[in-house]
Amino acid sequence: MLCPKLTRSYYKSPSWGIKPLQYTPAELLDMRGAANPDKEAIVVLDVDKPRQAITFGELKTKTEQLAAGMIRQGLQTGDRVALLCPTSVEYSICEYAMVRTGAIPILIHVSVKSSDSIKFTLNHTKCRWLIAHSGDRSENYRLLTDMIPGLAEQGPSVKLRADLPHLETIFMISPDAESYQGTLPWTTLFEGIEDGDLATMRQRQATIDSDMIHGVYSTSGSTGNPKFVAITGHWMTNRIRTIGLNESDKVMSDRPMCYSAGCTSIVLSIGITFFSVKAPTTGPEAQKGLDFFFKCIQVEGINVPFMFPYMLQELLGRVQAGMDISKIKVCPTGGEVIQKNLLRGLYELGFPMAVVYASTESGGICSTMSCDPIDIKVEKTGIGCDNEVKIIDDNGVIVPIGSAGEVCVRNTCMFVEYLGDEEKTRHAKDSSGWYHTDDIGIMDENGYLSIHGRKTEVISKAIVQIYPSAIENVFGEHTKINQVVATGIPHPIIHEEICLCIAEKPGEGLTVEGVRAYCMEKFILNVEGVDMMPDYVLLFDQFPTGATDKIDRKKIRAEAIRRVEADREGCKM
Repeated sequence: MLCPKLTRSYYKSPSWGIKPLQYTPAELLDMRGAANPDKEAIVVLDVDKPRQAITFGELKTKTEQLAAGMIRQGLQTGDRVALLCPTSVEYSICEYAMVRTGAIPILIHVSVKSSDSIKFTLNHTKCRWLIAHSGDRSENYRLLTDMIPGLAEQGPSVKLRADLPHLETIFMISPDAESYQGTLPWTTLFEGIEDGDLATMRQRQATIDSDMIHGVYSTSGSTGNPKFVAITGHWMTNRIRTIGLNESDKVMSDRPMCYSAGCTSIVLSIGITFFSVKAPTTGPEAQKGLDFFFKCIQVEGINVPFMFPYMLQELLGRVQAGMDISKIKVCPTGGEVIQKNLLRGLYELGFPMAVVYASTESGGICSTMSCDPIDIKVEKTGIGCDNEVKIIDDNGVIVPIGSAGEVCVRNTCMFVEYLGDEEKTRHAKDSSGWYHTDDIGIMDENGYLSIHGRKTEVISKAIVQIYPSAIENVFGEHTKINQVVATGIPHPIIHEEICLCIAEKPGEGLTVEGVRAYCMEKFILNVEGVDMMPDYVLLFDQFPTGATDKIDRKKIRAEAIRRVEADREGCKM
């Protein structure tokens, strides 16, 4: 029987037949460690260092010992412990030891390079402990000494500091941790663990419920101070179970473990081996990192590589050059708008890709399906993933299909709160459990969603609201353009004008005159002057990015305003 067509922008996806797990992460770790003790759980592949790995059995044992040591040192259920650590086996041991104790790991972005940012995190989240990796060339320790003058002279306790009222102890992860004065080596937490300590730990673990907060992810802070997204044990063990993986799969991501996209909890929920790649896939050494990333796929036999949009152009070239993709089961991607011609090129070559629209707060929202026609996969963000999705207007009313509005989602993997910020929590999560994404979307009659930018990015030109995607999509087939961003430039009379910002492909010889000619061909001028024709055009070598390597639209807009105000006539379309 055919499903009835939708008339309102509300879609509840049918059950995918996968029952949610009711175990806590700690219980699942014990089960995986007992069932497959010799199977690799987590593998760290570093472009500059030897392969690092830990088995399920080792992960179980190490986390039991560390958790017992933490409890012996006085760590209580609900205590907050900041973790400032790059992707490593040690990171996972710390994170999963804390899920046994009921303490809450506060996962600090590895991109943090400011002692003020670390202090803000410690104070806002009321962290009792800080577990830090010394960092390459001891840069993290230098940040701590900037944050706590005289750290090396005062011993490991910093409880009496007025500007850090909650912090008591800093533990340091390093082969020579004893040399970092003012901190305690994290190895001291493992020392002298006896059967009684392990028994006490297991008693504590038995009191932990899956609906309790099990971790806090910090956002990049590109819009100001970061938000701290508190997630449950249920989130950790269920958020990715709907994409059809099994224990024989090998999953790989180049996102740091402190990002939700690099979270290794998939090893608990499914029992797979997770490969975490440490390599620069953006920036001046990107080619070195990309070469290493794709080499790892072949050498390690990866069949589920998570790949982000900025890597897809490289992927297309390699597939066109004969890269063997026969063993790849699915390649999830997403996080930002992807050029349509790039998507189409990969799909036409038979690459098994799934575009995923997701957030830390809610997990997966929508995804394209392998069975979808190419045109659907190119034009749409996808259909709901075992959840409810709706599009609402400014009054909270569900809009008709084909109408734009804010995307909202409701499912069982919802975040708890923005830790320490009730106002932001109320704005994002309503009393009925809907997460308000602040994204603008349109739903079609079959429930498929397309995303058209953020509410804060809508351009107000006179009396018309223009979604940047409506302009950006016009350039999806342009062969000389790498990325394009449409943004608003303040205007004293019509509120905003449209500025077209273009990151060109190297060596293609793109010119402002060529862009103008293309626009004159593609856009229709409205006789009243209110239309989507860009008013200004700017060329960039590359766009600035944020902590998560997504393009930073706020920085692009600020730079566009600066350049237009400096030479308005020269930038005019």
